[in-house]
Amino acid sequence: MNSADTAYAQALFRAAGLSDKLSLIAEELRQLEPLILKHRHFFFNAGVPAARQSEVLRECLDGQADVMTAQFLQLLCTRNRLRRLPMIRQRFDALCAEALHELTVRLRMPYQPDEALLTKMRDALGRMDLFPYEHRDRIQFTVEPDESLIGGFVAECDGRVLDASFRTVLLNLIRN
Repeated sequence: MNSADTAYAQALFRAAGLSDKLSLIAEELRQLEPLILKHRHFFFNAGVPAARQSEVLRECLDGQADVMTAQFLQLLCTRNRLRRLPMIRQRFDALCAEALHELTVRLRMPYQPDEALLTKMRDALGRMDLFPYEHRDRIQFTVEPDESLIGGFVAECDGRVLDASFRTVLLNLIRN
């Protein structure tokens, strides 16, 4: 992540915190990011004038997002930084988690897990000492689909990594 991404995330974090909208804006960004990425051929196209991109974005967001979220996305659009939204949102989420005293576990899996599986993983990862077990209720998952994994998962939290991918498990079996 570059320093500009961090600066945008921090500015949004401060503004959202002052307005007591951290959770709302974090949720809206999580919901709107896939929409923007789906239409990246338009929003990330240097051949489309920034004014037209901004106009279309305003129409898409009309009534769909809080004013602060819409203004922030418009700012990114007019400054040709909308393509950096995933990195900015990730940093914003980390700032929110830190402020709310939450722990974030980066979870790479070959598929998107459902809520029931995440609940089971929260307990299991706590028992495996990836994070203090008593903090398991404060865990937030950032799930990243990883098609290079054929099964299992890789979990990272506060610089600690637990590689429970099928590849690693099989390699350990072969070595032993």
